[in-house]
Parts: sequence; structure tokens; C-alpha cells
Amino acid sequence: RSGQRRNTLITDSLTLASLSLHVIDCAEGTEGVGMARGVNITRAVTALCLVLGGSVLPASMAHASDVSLRVVSTTPRAGTPGGLPSGAAPQDIASSGGYAFVANPANPSISTINLSNPTNIRVSATTPLRGSPGYNAGLTDPVSIQVSGNYGVAANMSGQAATLLNLTNPLHPTVTGTTPSSGTPGGLPNGSYAADALLDGSTVFVADYNNLGTFSAVDAADKSAPVVVSSTVLTPRDPGLVYTQKLSRWGNLLYVMSWVNYSVFVVDISNPHSPVQIGETTHTGVGSLPFGGSLGGIAAASDGFIVANVLPMASFVSTTDPTHPTVVGTTPQAGSPGSFPANTHLGYVAVSGTMAFISDSFHDAVYAVDFRDHTHPRVIAATPAAGSPGGLKVGSRPAGLTVSGNYVYVANSGTHTVSALFFNQPDLANTGLDATRSLPWAIGVVLIGAASIALSRRRA
Repeated sequence: RSGQRRNTLITDSLTLASLSLHVIDCAEGTEGVGMARGVNITRAVTALCLVLGGSVLPASMAHASDVSLRVVSTTPRAGTPGGLPSGAAPQDIASSGGYAFVANPANPSISTINLSNPTNIRVSATTPLRGSPGYNAGLTDPVSIQVSGNYGVAANMSGQAATLLNLTNPLHPTVTGTTPSSGTPGGLPNGSYAADALLDGSTVFVADYNNLGTFSAVDAADKSAPVVVSSTVLTPRDPGLVYTQKLSRWGNLLYVMSWVNYSVFVVDISNPHSPVQIGETTHTGVGSLPFGGSLGGIAAASDGFIVANVLPMASFVSTTDPTHPTVVGTTPQAGSPGSFPANTHLGYVAVSGTMAFISDSFHDAVYAVDFRDHTHPRVIAATPAAGSPGGLKVGSRPAGLTVSGNYVYVANSGTHTVSALFFNQPDLANTGLDATRSLPWAIGVVLIGAASIALSRRRA
């Protein structure tokens, strides 16, 4: 019988209770499947395909359905109207309340982008940090930005300090205060290079990135005079240096990523001024991180965190028992379905729901990783090749990411721009089939001979 959707051939029906089997000839069209009843078999299948998310796609792409991640807008050239300041080399980006805030280390400043029109993003304002009231003389390079309510915090790496920002008026951010110089009372430990900072109410946590293996807690109740109240030395399970590099938190758990020993430490921050190390990832045995891969980025989720490494792989680490953080799933090795490309340099990670978005400075790309099944995280989308339609520009060197709605915003350190990426993902939890009024609730796919068959339950 001919299907009700054009260019789709469906023949030979057989009713089977309330279930339906559907075989679709991909060669006849990829727009959708017919409103078939029962078992439907094409006589001349020339390309394997299956129904998923209300569309038809080759069986080799069974892990994704109409899922795409494409650049829809990029800020103008730096130094021009609507662009970042000249030579900005943006490293990180955060979003809140319809605005994105960009940390520009090479031209010390914070830029504001209005996100009301993601297809035409423009810089609305830039606040220079050097010379701002409350900003220590000589402090430079804000390498991270994080927002909480009406305030933000920037980590100044070579300035060895954390700077607080008032974002009540997002078009005119103001510096409220900066921690004292490192090595002085109220400052970070001597020799620290603030690599990341996280604002949690009236406390700021700072990844000190020093050879002491510390991270610091800053009392920021007085936003004009933040001071370090504790610096916690992290103790690795195996002997070696700890350089705290990136932070993420969920509830009373702080996750501290170390660059040198490739570990993530779990810290109890129930008392934020007196944090306590309670767990650490392992490198050997069941539940350990993949061996030999330096870590690129981390982002917390409801019951654990996603961490990316340069192998390249991304792992979901469960903290159901925070004293024993356990890797329960890792993306496949490069070259396998659902994996990252080989020679990928994974960096920053941003999480939204059960999706993780990860930047790749080597291929000038951003990837979407579905980790709703924690035991089998998979790459389901990537921006097109750099320089092609929908892809980032060659030489973009994407770094920090933030997610707002269906859009991912990425700071491109190489081209001194910010790009908006539209993420199109049918609801894979329900497979999304009912959305197109075609095959509802697909519950299985079977390959028989040269045909791909989708099993679904018919609507009442």
C-alpha cells in the first residue's frame, strides 16, 4: 500500500494486534514514513534505514535522528561595532537572564551580549577591567566568568586573584571588589594563578593552579572586600602534583579538576568556609577514568558529572556515593559509532539536562553528547567541518560554552568572536515519533536480512 507521506513507498500490509512493524525504503525518500498499519515491507530495499524521532535515516546513523548542531550567528569582527574588543581572545562565557557575559583575557574586559535574537548576536557593552574601581592595578587576563543572580566572578590568572562583578544592569557591569594580591593577608596562596572561580551565594571558590595543590574559599559577603578564608590542600590517592584547574558544583558537592594528575576531587562544601575532601576518581580498576588522558573540562549534573579528556573521550562519573566517584560510562574510542573524531582536543564542557556540549580547539568544532543513559554516553551531533556552512570558522579555537534554551554560545579565542549554535534534537526519550503524526512510540529496531524494521505501538 502506498504511504500517506510523499516519496515514501510502503507495501504489503499485515495487521498484528496493536503493534506495527515498518520497513522503509530509504532510496524512495527521507522525509518520513507512511501511516502504515501492521507489518509493512518494501520489496526492493536499496538502503538500510530506520524510523527514529519522526524521520528516516540510514541505519549507520541509528544513534541520531535529525539531530544537528549548527552555527546560526557570529559576532562581527573584533574592534568593529557589535564585536568584541580588539584582540580579545575570549576564553569563557556565561549566561543569565537573557544575556551572555564574555571573559576577554587578552584585552582585560567583560563583554555583554543580548541573547534576545540568537540569529543576530551583537556585543551590547564591554566593561574594561584594568583601571576599574575595585580592580587591583596590574591585574589582567580574566580567563573564566561565572554568574549567580545579579553577580558574577572572574578568575584572573596572571593577576592571581578573583574579581567580583555587579551585573544588576547587564549593559553596565561594574567591578565591586577583588581579592588582595596573592601571598598577602586575604589573598590566594603565594604562587597561585587563579584558573577558575565559582560563586556560591556569599562564597567564591577559586582553583588556585599552584604546586601546593590547593583551592581557596573566599568570603564574599561584602562584595567590595572579598577575602580568602581558607585554602584547602587536596591529597591525591597516588603520589604526584595536583594543579587545580576547573571547578563545578551541584548542591553541597564541589568537583575540583586537577590538570597534572588527571583526577577529579569531590569536596563537601556544606560548610563553605571549611571544605572537606571526601573523594577522588581513580586511574585503575573498575570505575576508573580512562588511563593516559589529561583532562580538558568538567560540568556537574544531577547525580554526578561529565569530564572530557584528550584521548578523546567523555565520561560520566556517578557521585551517588560521593566518597567513591565512579565512572559508569565513557564514549566509545575514536572511529566507533558515537565517538569523537581522532586527534580531537576536547576542552570546555557545558551541561543542559542530559546533554553535554564540548568544545574542540583542534578541529574548530563543538560536539553534543547524550548521556541520558549514563552507562552509554554517545556523541550524537557535531558542528559541520570548519569553514563549511553551519560550521565555525577555520582557526576559531572554541573555548568556553554556555547554554540558553536551544542555543549553545561558544567563545572563539582564535577569531575573537562569539558564535550562537542552534541545537536541534527531537525528544529521544519518547523518540519524538508522535510529533510528526507518523509512527508513535518506536520501541525497537530490528535488522532482518537487507531490511531495517522498526517496531512501534499504534496510537489508540
